[in-house]
Amino acid sequence: MMKMHLLPLIFGALLISETTSAQSSSDLSSKFWDNIKIRKSFESEDDKANPASTSLTIPQDGKSSYLINGAISYSLFKVWNYSENRKDLKMTFAPVFTLNKNTMIDKEQNNYKAGITQNWKLGSYSGLQQKLNYWSWSNTVEYSHDRMDTSHSMIVTSYLSLIHSKKNGLYINTYKDIGKGFQYFISVNGGLEFQDKFKSSDSSMKGNMLRGYYNVEARLALKIDKTGVDAKLGQRFIEIGINNTGRYDVLNSTLNREFYLPLFKAEISIYPTMQDAFKVGFSFNTGSDPIAGLAKQQFYLLALQYKL
Repeated sequence: MMKMHLLPLIFGALLISETTSAQSSSDLSSKFWDNIKIRKSFESEDDKANPASTSLTIPQDGKSSYLINGAISYSLFKVWNYSENRKDLKMTFAPVFTLNKNTMIDKEQNNYKAGITQNWKLGSYSGLQQKLNYWSWSNTVEYSHDRMDTSHSMIVTSYLSLIHSKKNGLYINTYKDIGKGFQYFISVNGGLEFQDKFKSSDSSMKGNMLRGYYNVEARLALKIDKTGVDAKLGQRFIEIGINNTGRYDVLNSTLNREFYLPLFKAEISIYPTMQDAFKVGFSFNTGSDPIAGLAKQQFYLLALQYKL
């Protein structure tokens, strides 16, 4: 009988074969830096939209503490969709490396992952009619090493997100102006996570887990109008938001049932340079994230956040 920890490898091979078959219609960018991205992670649509975080504390006496929550990817190639005299990105395929290390909290986080990620955009693009209506399907296969619980895992995630916008209608997973001074953002994502902990110093942790996943996020931003070409777009200056993630282990062959694992975050952010790529965020966090190696706890965090 095939061992369960071979399933992520088979899934990864399928991703590569599907992507390779589409390579004839792909656009191989010659610009190295255009293909590099830095984000919180590249697993879900929510994480890909959020920046990496860093923070550092250097006391006069004692040990320094720091935070790094981020991921870097390089798009090997892309597939485009051509319609209505416009070009839209349909599919990307990229290797990815993720580091989650936080020595500033009660239960330290020290986890890294390496793997491949693929994203498909399925649906209609109607840019000339000022509306979008498509699904973003993100699939990731990763090797994970958690140095806190000494476990080694193979992880497969598959998330589905609706991206919807229509003039004078509801926007989902994209920003929408409210009058001249505000913007709102609503995000809804769902999917499945498979994790095979094939090695651990604690034998009770070894086994397979299949989790259901959801994420709901809402943000409200104060916008300052720009001048010149981007005057009608404005720029976010201060933003408040809440983010709630939930997981439930539908199947679990380990000796430690997880049941429902919530993760809640409330944050206020400032964009000091008036650019989306950089912000300073202060957040309250409570819950756990087994995929990122975050144990159940509560903490406040002040961090610099950057995305490329």
